Amino acid sequence: MIPLRAFCYAGDMQSSLDQFVLIKASKSFGGVWSDDDYIVRDRARNVVVGRIMLHPQAPKDKPWFWTITAREIPPSVHNRGYSATREQAMADFKAQWLASINRDTRATRVIDATF
Repeated sequence: MIPLRAFCYAGDMQSSLDQFVLIKASKSFGGVWSDDDYIVRDRARNVVVGRIMLHPQAPKDKPWFWTITAREIPPSVHNRGYSATREQAMADFKAQWLASINRDTRATRVIDATF
């Protein structure tokens, strides 16, 4: 499997410069998928953590849908959204990933401080 494009974040959760990779869904899942449907894979752990795709029912000005599906990120309405371009969807995905991790880290620190 050859990744189409790597993207990274500067977070503190097992971060590296190429943390996330977009892979066409058809190459990952097999079968017939749109050429504009990608899974987001965490390269370090080799697990799927999200999806980015051109959505047919998206708002016209923001046709790219992104969602975080990683188990370690608590479900939230903020873990998905629409973006104007695929690149913007990637940036929005990374920004929300970082926000989710930082929120989780702060909660852990507060809990640890009470014991």
